[in-house]
Amino acid sequence: MIDQQIDIQTKDGKTTTFISHPERGGPFPIIIFYMDAPAIREELRDMARRLATSGYYVMLPNMYYRAGVMELGPINPEPESAERKRMFALMNSLNIPLVMEDTKALLAYAETQKAANTRIVGTVGYCMSGRYAVNAATQVMIPQPAKISVSSWKFRSAQSVGLSLGPSSATTSPERRETLRIARLWHTSSERTHSVEQK
Repeated sequence: MIDQQIDIQTKDGKTTTFISHPERGGPFPIIIFYMDAPAIREELRDMARRLATSGYYVMLPNMYYRAGVMELGPINPEPESAERKRMFALMNSLNIPLVMEDTKALLAYAETQKAANTRIVGTVGYCMSGRYAVNAATQVMIPQPAKISVSSWKFRSAQSVGLSLGPSSATTSPERRETLRIARLWHTSSERTHSVEQK
């Protein structure tokens, strides 16, 4: 496996992006993995790696780069804690147009990479980012979109995965099968990570 962390130029600066993909056998379909509110951390990098081991070029961008924030560290669960208030302020600083611009920049970078196959792109949105995954797959020019919206209650409960699979005429299409495969991989990845976090 090849892991790297690079700064990708956007309209508003540079988003530090963790990228993971197999060393050989590419180019690989792309998965853009949008983080949850607690920001980039090793648990998310592990999820990205697990998806990548199944033959994907996974991009995990830092969505808080405009605020100069990369990692938040431990979040105090108390509703009025300073850490939690900061997290929600950062979360609320994002919106769909901003994230769509970032998505275009990520795909533009991927176009320059031999290991990435930009003809097949999937999006995974973790918790707060479910809406970004769905909007990216419908608004940004993705030829064969596979999109997954993942939500969790208080970031630790069992995962709920919603799939948008397109028109009924595509029910047996390769794109649908690929989407379902990503969903199964995501369930396996997130369940393992949540089990580790809870111990």
